[in-house]
Amino acid sequence: MRIARADYYAGLLWALLLACLIGTYPLAERTALAMMGNAAEGDPVRQLLFSALLAAAILPLLWRAPLSIITATPAMVWLFFAWCLVTLGFSAAPGVGLRRLALTIIIVAVAMIAAAHMPRSRVLDILCRSLAGITILGLLAALLWPERAIHQPGDTEAVAGAVRGLFYHKNLFGAVAGMALLAMLARVRIRPGLPGALAVVLCGLALIVSQAKAPQGLVVALVPLTLVLGHIARTRSVARLARTTLVGGAAMWFLAVLALTMMLADPDASRGGLTGRTDLWAALLPGLLESPLAGSGFGSLFQAGTLLPGEGWIAHAPHAHGGYLEIALSTGLVGLVLALSALASVLWRGLGALGRADPPSATIALVLAGFTLALNLLETALFDRANPVWIVLLVVLATCAAAARQNQTYRSRMLDHHGVPAR
Repeated sequence: MRIARADYYAGLLWALLLACLIGTYPLAERTALAMMGNAAEGDPVRQLLFSALLAAAILPLLWRAPLSIITATPAMVWLFFAWCLVTLGFSAAPGVGLRRLALTIIIVAVAMIAAAHMPRSRVLDILCRSLAGITILGLLAALLWPERAIHQPGDTEAVAGAVRGLFYHKNLFGAVAGMALLAMLARVRIRPGLPGALAVVLCGLALIVSQAKAPQGLVVALVPLTLVLGHIARTRSVARLARTTLVGGAAMWFLAVLALTMMLADPDASRGGLTGRTDLWAALLPGLLESPLAGSGFGSLFQAGTLLPGEGWIAHAPHAHGGYLEIALSTGLVGLVLALSALASVLWRGLGALGRADPPSATIALVLAGFTLALNLLETALFDRANPVWIVLLVVLATCAAAARQNQTYRSRMLDHHGVPAR
């Protein structure tokens, strides 16, 4: 029996999301050995898995539309990756950086190709269902295997009793629960229903028991915006004013997020600013001044077999606890500008196209993009291989890229047939 192309790539997207959100070692702990930097050796099982997903994505296109394998990913994203490759020439661990860059490119390519061959609403529906499903599975794991799904006394960098679900750390589970809560809340606001409402309650419970402060603060800030945009999308009055609504919503989001995140991220000031983040950032910033343009090389700074500048836990930090800072440290200010330009261009064009054609999808995409981009002020996820927060943003970017490309194709056809561009 022949499988429709959209169904084939829907299955591929499900596989990609499960591979990234659950991973190859669910319920595993982050060991002290990994914290010391030996994670630089890589994971052959994961590399093989994502290579197989890439092969599954490109094989159906090799003879029919080989160019679409490349064009599915926006040119600005390819430009950023090209610069990342250049920075490896300045890296102290180029082999580690090259392997991590290759894995990141593979995952980006699979997501972009899959989204390009599916309806945009279906892409986001799969994303929402997978986030809610993984969150609920995490709660079930905490009930059935508490010794594996709840942080125990002595766990590295964690609060005993915090639920980590299927992930190695409560912060990841909290982030996924927060994204699931916002996504399902937007869906329920647009299309009310008991199953969706129950999912919102369970995701909210998961967020609370995770004890992850930054995701909790972001959700508090973004819930009002989610409800407002959900109402607008439900009435579809946003269709003609999509970009104005998105810009206004983004401004509201930024002010609320900045205030609430800083308030809730570290209520106990005795532990240091933002639970020690300010100390880490102060130790890392001199490295940016030493190589401001090219950085230390993509993927070559953290967990690459070398110690960081600083003492104690700072020397073994697994990441910069700031996605934008880590991009600047590893690829320089040039890389940061390229990365931000790529994100902004894809989201601006894509959300505008989605807002005109499919306001409900635009609402979900905007809320998830807002959460993931704001979380990177305090955590690291941008262009970070199979990081769950990055994967969610990546699927949103892939949806936006596909919507913008479809809109451009439509406008070109209207221009060819009628001699005037479509509105």
